[in-house]
Amino acid sequence: MNLRPLPILSLFFLLIQFASCDGFLKRHGEESSPRMNFGKKELTKNRMGMELNLVYLDSANRDFTTAIDSILIHLENSVYAGASNSELSKFNQMDTLLSPSSELLTWMKKAKNWNLETNGAVEFTEKPMEDIWSFSASGPRLQDSVDVGYFLNRTGFSKVLFSDSMMVKPMDLKIDFSKISAGIALDRIASFLKDQGIRNFYLKMGASELANGVNENGELWKSSISYLIDSTEKSASGWIALQNKAISAWGDESNYYLNDSLKTGFILDPRTGYPANHGLLRAVVIGTDSETTDALADYLRISGKSTAFRLDSLRDDVQFLLIYHERGGKLTQYISPELIQFLSFPVN
Repeated sequence: MNLRPLPILSLFFLLIQFASCDGFLKRHGEESSPRMNFGKKELTKNRMGMELNLVYLDSANRDFTTAIDSILIHLENSVYAGASNSELSKFNQMDTLLSPSSELLTWMKKAKNWNLETNGAVEFTEKPMEDIWSFSASGPRLQDSVDVGYFLNRTGFSKVLFSDSMMVKPMDLKIDFSKISAGIALDRIASFLKDQGIRNFYLKMGASELANGVNENGELWKSSISYLIDSTEKSASGWIALQNKAISAWGDESNYYLNDSLKTGFILDPRTGYPANHGLLRAVVIGTDSETTDALADYLRISGKSTAFRLDSLRDDVQFLLIYHERGGKLTQYISPELIQFLSFPVN
């Protein structure tokens, strides 16, 4: 059978149809895929005594290294006690600071709120107490001929008075924001990235992490996490997927001493000046911002699992993974039910 050649006009319309179909597939297939032409950018910086790791996706392939480093340098110069020339270090060497910066005031207000909210468990002046105690598997040890009360009197964030124009404290009181500094820094960087239109990023600094959106594979960012396998008390490493969440961890179930058949961590209670007496050995806090997870992880370090259970029942913005010991028993694991769907391991 002889086939007649298609008219040129028919070929033209056929090509248009194929092109339209191809455009439809690209719009709803490739371009809607998480593997869009996003530029993956990575950044590592050492600031405030910690290493910052950042990964973000940006279709414009912008480099924010200088801007992010400027944020960290500003914080380091304002509120980092480890920098001898920072504003906080200068205040630590005197009893009065006139015209404090807005940055330092902001951190002072945050510290005061956490100190009050936790009834002094989250403390920012306890270093003199830490210097007179040492911990090992055989138990806590107080330096010889030391009066705990004397050193306890040299602590207490409640003794610091401040206003927009002045800060006053006892001369020998030293302030250190390290327990919330990583969290606040991560929140600050996350806010900057969002202002630039970046919606997919992962941040880690110290024991704190913050994730938003998805990675280059279109998957939620993941954080490694240790958990108890079973009643044998053996632990393994897994991960938790972070759906626009922050995570902070404290503790290690292998570091403890026996206190009347209770496994107790190497923890000093800043409210009493003596070792804490509870069986919580590890706490992981997941929440919506890093400052909160940092502060609550430290709160649980001092106050134990009962506080975590109370917070878990009262608040819906934070969740927990706990490993603790009951006197005379075995290690026990608790995981907030809301977290189970995000874990790589089964929960019994």
